[in-house]
Amino acid sequence: MKNRTNSNWGAIGFAAIATVAFLFAAQADVAAQTEIQYNVLYECPRSPHNFKVLSCPNDKDCEALGVNKYTPSASYKFELAKSSIIDVLKQGGCKVDGKPLEWGKNTAPPETKPQNKLPQTAETKTVQAGRFKVGDRVLASTMALDGDKYFEKCTVIKDYMKTEGYDTYRVRCDSPDGGIGQEANVKVPYIRVWANAAPPPATPDCQFNEPTGTASKTSRPSAELFKRVIYERKVATSNGRKVGITFETFQLGKSYVNRLTNNGLLHDGAPQGATIYTVKTRYIFCDRYTDSTIRWVMEAQYSCFKDNFGDWVCPSDSLKIVEQVYLPNK
Repeated sequence: MKNRTNSNWGAIGFAAIATVAFLFAAQADVAAQTEIQYNVLYECPRSPHNFKVLSCPNDKDCEALGVNKYTPSASYKFELAKSSIIDVLKQGGCKVDGKPLEWGKNTAPPETKPQNKLPQTAETKTVQAGRFKVGDRVLASTMALDGDKYFEKCTVIKDYMKTEGYDTYRVRCDSPDGGIGQEANVKVPYIRVWANAAPPPATPDCQFNEPTGTASKTSRPSAELFKRVIYERKVATSNGRKVGITFETFQLGKSYVNRLTNNGLLHDGAPQGATIYTVKTRYIFCDRYTDSTIRWVMEAQYSCFKDNFGDWVCPSDSLKIVEQVYLPNK
């Protein structure tokens, strides 16, 4: 894994030492990882928040802390699948404790020339005629392992025999959630006919909805107002990307006044005396990048109030990512 005459001889030696020192220093500025690190700050452009992974009690689930670097008191814990965290880190562009992160090898084999090239003969042309076609649904063992349990449902996306004379296919295997599947190069006999093949899983819809209304200082507290405030916060942190939000549920809880107690303010992120309106919601958040759209299903709790400037804000108290799917852009 990456995370990168006598006086003349003296000059060459000095230059070599300087070069080694420079490369060593450059590598020191890169954080290389193959495993999730705990309690380090991850900053990823494809995550809706900076976060620290607190623990992963098993191979499936992790507990993380969403970090608000401007208002640390507004940080919150949430649960997330371990595989989703790794997917975010693999996408690239992340930093860990301020250093660029280089994650381990991608699970998708690189688009390089596969081995096992066959000579272009009459026999080869006969073999080529009976081959799978682009678009065929097949069963493939992307890890080149024998046994039915290793064969996945895939689609042929390239035949190297036709383009470069290699007895190898490139396939894209199904993602059970309908997202963009992983690609791999597969050679015979690790690709099979799939009798009565089913189509790929349906791609879930991702609407770029925008709540109606506006969020002004004079707006009265309501569900419609708080939906708009939450949406505008998503827009403000999207760096110009197209985003949308669809609320599946939205429940207003009991409001209370932020008063001072022996343990401090009831809500330390809000002004003293402000009325706090609690919200519990489940929503779909769509975030469009140049190469794909991320569809998040989230369960969250918010506290909405007017800040010291009189603006309505809704910081999150808790956030659980139920589902994260990478979809092809339409």
